[in-house]
Amino acid sequence: MIIKRTLISAVAFLGLGLGAGTAQAAAITGSVSMIGFFDCDCFAPGDTSIVSQLTTIVSLDPATSGAGFGDYAGSVGLISPVEDILLDPMAPGFPGVQPVYTLADGTEFFAVDVAQIFRRALACAGGVCQDSLEFKLVGTVVRAGFDATPGVLRWTGQGSCLGAAGVCTGEPSASWSASLSSPARLPEPTSLALLGLGLVGLAVRRRKAA
Repeated sequence: MIIKRTLISAVAFLGLGLGAGTAQAAAITGSVSMIGFFDCDCFAPGDTSIVSQLTTIVSLDPATSGAGFGDYAGSVGLISPVEDILLDPMAPGFPGVQPVYTLADGTEFFAVDVAQIFRRALACAGGVCQDSLEFKLVGTVVRAGFDATPGVLRWTGQGSCLGAAGVCTGEPSASWSASLSSPARLPEPTSLALLGLGLVGLAVRRRKAA
């Protein structure tokens, strides 16, 4: 009875895995890189951070995408004005206005969560200071003719200024780069099949031991 039930469970599990693979047949597959710049007019001498302590990402300057691979090969070009990305989980509308990015070919990325935020504090050497901010956005990629596909956006911001001892004195600049890839890493049908066979083998071994 134990073997029968386990076999049924394993077969059902395999069916779900194969079904998931079929559902992803029209998924958006590939990756694309992006780059943009910050508006640094708000900088003031004496600041101890350029990008590392940001809780809202706002870019007023044009951003572009390039080096697209797979289904993103046609995404190269201007990106529509970047919507706000909120890094404070308590902020209304977290993680930001949707969609976060709209690429040249109409591909849209809708963020639903932000993770792995890493802030590198301002450090100075030789009269130049730098800081950085990194995070990941998890969400969905949408484009006409494709299934909505899980996607991950890895975002990095870099800031620099003249200064010393962790304090800026002038000439601030800041830029960001990102890579959007899809589908997000999910268990492959082959891995699911191997796992299902492992469950069957385990059930047989337990039966013999009994």
